[in-house]
Amino acid sequence: MAKVHSDEFRREAVRIAFTSGQTRHQVAVDLGMTIQELRLGLRPRYSAAREMLEDAGHDVSDMDCPEAVKAAVQEQMKTARLVPVDTLGSQPAQKKEREQ
Repeated sequence: MAKVHSDEFRREAVRIAFTSGQTRHQVAVDLGMTIQELRLGLRPRYSAAREMLEDAGHDVSDMDCPEAVKAAVQEQMKTARLVPVDTLGSQPAQKKEREQ
C-alpha cells in the first residue's frame, strides 16, 4: 500500500524541489515519495511561476519544461533579490528590503 503524505509534507516537498539544486527524482527519493506524487504538486507551481515571469515582462516562449522555468525564477530571484512569499508560488514575491 502506498504512503499517504500530509498536505504540509507535500508542500514542503514541492518547496524543496523548486528551490534546491537537486533533481526532482533525487528529492522524491530522499523524501520517500514517488516522482509522480512530486510532479502533481510541482505542476501548479511551475505554471504560476511561468505566469509571474510573463507578467513581469519576461519572454517565456522557450520555457516549456520545468527546468527552464526553475532556472529563470532562480535567476530572477538573484538579480531582483526576491524571496517567495509562500511555498505554492500563488502569491507574488516581495523584495527583501521590505521585510527588514
